[in-house]
Amino acid sequence: MPDRPSPRWAANFFNTYCSSMSLVNATVEFQTDVASFGEGLVISHDDESGTLVIRDDEGIHWRGAEDHIVVILYPDEQVAHAG
Repeated sequence: MPDRPSPRWAANFFNTYCSSMSLVNATVEFQTDVASFGEGLVISHDDESGTLVIRDDEGIHWRGAEDHIVVILYPDEQVAHAG
């Protein structure tokens, strides 16, 4: 299994390269506790405060800081499907 980037590394990368971009509709992996992760869709992102809300596949919402996520797919990379 590949190593995960540390949350601090991810936060530094995000703040350096992506902080002015809204992450609404991005698919992300998020840290739920010290050793647990989930995957979901960003439904709200306040880029000034760095807080966001993520909805997982079961419809459960997670609220937290952007330094606890890793972006899997940015909104502009999403593929649109017909119908």
